[in-house]
Amino acid sequence: MSSTEKRTDDEKTEARRREIADRKAALAWLGTLGVLGWMIAVPILAGIFLGRALDHRLGTGYAFTIGLLVAGIVLGCGGAWRWVKKRIEDEKKT
Repeated sequence: MSSTEKRTDDEKTEARRREIADRKAALAWLGTLGVLGWMIAVPILAGIFLGRALDHRLGTGYAFTIGLLVAGIVLGCGGAWRWVKKRIEDEKKT
């Protein structure tokens, strides 16, 4: 095998490694988006369901639903923000 053929094989191997690393990174970010979606959606939905139940039981219209919806948005987005910030800090360390 000549040095040119060896270099070409090395380049192909390196290109394949980069391609695999890129796919893994894309899947990792796709997973991150899924986690973030659930982190935001669950508190919001919990606030809505709990608020509707309280409003129905107490006859208060939509007062608890709106209040707990806002609380769910704040908690969900705040939790997602902290999680992303921690993940970014962890990536900087490595």
